[in-house]
Amino acid sequence: MKRRYASIFAVILLTTAVCNSATITGKVLNASTSDQSLADQQVTLVGGLMGRAETTSETVTTNANGEFRFENVVAEPGVLYRIETDFDGAIQRSGPFHVGTEVVNRNLTVYEKTSTPERINVDKIHLILAPDEQETSVAVTAVYLSLI
Repeated sequence: MKRRYASIFAVILLTTAVCNSATITGKVLNASTSDQSLADQQVTLVGGLMGRAETTSETVTTNANGEFRFENVVAEPGVLYRIETDFDGAIQRSGPFHVGTEVVNRNLTVYEKTSTPERINVDKIHLILAPDEQETSVAVTAVYLSLI
């Protein structure tokens, strides 16, 4: 009798572990070159409970097609993730997102910097915002321009 309950408990634990993990896939795209994919780019997945310090992080490298893949990611309510990479001398991040399905596809669009004195025609402005520790205000942590 005890053995049967132990077996049932083990099956429940295994089922819960399988259901609470996901895979995150995507590409790193360079918006400054018409969304060309970036090979050999290190991509970091950062996550943690909403409103708390980030607790998990894993880094992978994009393949020849600019694709990345994170396996066995915790998929539980209240856990937020973001993807980031160091590109053109700046850490560039995705917005925060939840993982609630078995496979989540998230592309990361990055932007090149410019320092030329020429006139710049702006097509898009991309602001990266971050709340302060007390969550009473939001700061702009990065600004990216997509040129025409």
